[in-house]
Amino acid sequence: MKKAIIFIGLTILIFTFAGCKPTNKGNTSDFSQNSNQSILAESSSVQCISYQSSSAQSKTSEVNDKAVRKIYGASGLSEIKKLLSAYPEKILQDDILTNSDYMVVHGKVVKGQAKWDEFYTNTINGKDSAIVIIQYTVEGDPLLIYLSFLDGEFYYVMDFGRDKFKGEGQDYNSGVYKYLKIFDRNDGLSAILFNDNSITYEKYIKSTQSGDAADFIPNAFLFEIIVS
Repeated sequence: MKKAIIFIGLTILIFTFAGCKPTNKGNTSDFSQNSNQSILAESSSVQCISYQSSSAQSKTSEVNDKAVRKIYGASGLSEIKKLLSAYPEKILQDDILTNSDYMVVHGKVVKGQAKWDEFYTNTINGKDSAIVIIQYTVEGDPLLIYLSFLDGEFYYVMDFGRDKFKGEGQDYNSGVYKYLKIFDRNDGLSAILFNDNSITYEKYIKSTQSGDAADFIPNAFLFEIIVS
């Protein structure tokens, strides 16, 4: 219960810092920049205003922190792959990795909340930024996401090479997106990248459940937080 209260408090702090104010339940609103980008949060409780605009382990941390600070875009894919490949094959939840990591394990934030808050606030204010998100498969294999916001676009690279059940094929998936949407659900939050800022959570879920290719919505799912 204490963890849930702490998370809710952090969430409220993020929205407050971003320039949000309470509204009546049932309303939806967005974080938007008057450029080609918008950061949208669909919520029943907030309304937001628009904005312009060991030694080996320590060595890995130092190298990756320096790399993430460079903020790569689509032209830096090879460098991003090098950055992600520098992480250990097995990443434990208590590993000291870098100061640029945000770790979410099965819906719970393990570390890096302040880093995500910083990244998210930077994107709202149109400031270039980057972060590495670490998650795990059901079987416990680490999945890494490099996410940058550069020149008004989100660049996403997912490294699933450590997933023992991924099958054959490439170890990376990448894409450029215009919008980062934070869906505030009754049981938590979902962070997803889109190129269409009109997508609702219901429409997104419907597209994932449809067997019709015409219903597919291009997206990159980042993470979800479950509040219990």
